Amino acid sequence: MNSDINGTTTEYPNTWCIRGRNVPPSNEYPVRRTFSGARNDVWNEFIQYFENISELNVWNNEKSRRVLLSTLRGQAETFAYGMPVIIQRDHNRLKWRMEERFGHTAMKERAYPGNPEIVEENFIKAFLDKCGHSEDFRLAVKRTRPNTLQEAVINSMQEECLRVGEKDLAKHFKPVQRPIFEVEDGDGDEDVTAEAEGTRRENVDRNKVPDNYPRNNGKGSQGRFYNHDIWHGRDRSPMFKNRPPEFPEPRRGP
Repeated sequence: MNSDINGTTTEYPNTWCIRGRNVPPSNEYPVRRTFSGARNDVWNEFIQYFENISELNVWNNEKSRRVLLSTLRGQAETFAYGMPVIIQRDHNRLKWRMEERFGHTAMKERAYPGNPEIVEENFIKAFLDKCGHSEDFRLAVKRTRPNTLQEAVINSMQEECLRVGEKDLAKHFKPVQRPIFEVEDGDGDEDVTAEAEGTRRENVDRNKVPDNYPRNNGKGSQGRFYNHDIWHGRDRSPMFKNRPPEFPEPRRGP
């Protein structure tokens, strides 16, 4: 309130006007806290503090809404500005959505005050007991010994990917069919050795046959017939047994 030279008194509002904007007086209470939505921040405590400051400064809903948005940090700020504009501009609806998103975080803190490790361990245990569809899968994830809930989720996803990859590999993999040779019960080690030795000698003898010697009765190259039941050496080879007289056995040496 000021008086001019004529004694006229003029009452001014309790604000300063600079370039058309109302500037709050210097005795207004500042907001010294922010809210990020982290583990240490409890929404109920912060909003109670903020509303006390708002009442002390006699803010209306619009002023309270703008200051509230300016105090948000981190994931709380991202969540608030990600809401529709119609909710951001409504003070009551904005507080309700923030309470719905961040108000429940205080419940687990009240259950174990000063012991956040117990809360984390309970989260991990509950997740590991219910993840997967088989006990083998759950044991495989537990063997990784995760320290946080995020690590438990990542380990379970990796285990699931490995198992799916193994199933796909087994589905498209075709085993190679290899022949299996069986040795009859009557063939001992000596018989097998004699058979191998006879085959080797026969090959040597055939290499000594002259080039003009007719083989297979002049019918050309044919595969040799082996009777597994009677073939055990050179003396029983069909090449040297029952030879016709017109084709005597070739001489060896001079």
